[in-house]
Amino acid sequence: MMGDLEGPDEAITLQRAAEIAGLALHTLSDAARGGRLTAVRPGHDWLTTRRDLHRYLRGRSRGVVK
Repeated sequence: MMGDLEGPDEAITLQRAAEIAGLALHTLSDAARGGRLTAVRPGHDWLTTRRDLHRYLRGRSRGVVK
C-alpha cells in the first residue's frame, strides 16, 4: 500500500493514512499530538497530507521520529 503515497498531495484522514502506511491509527494519532506528524484537527478527525505522511515515515525509518 505504500504506493498509495504517490498521487496528489491531498488531505487525508489519519485513518486513511494508517491504512496506507500499514500502521495503527493510535500510532499516527500519538505522532500528530506529539508534533512528529504534521496534522490538523479542524473537527473530530485529524487530517494530514500524503506528503507529510511520507515525511513522517521516512523519519521513522531513519530512527529520527520516535
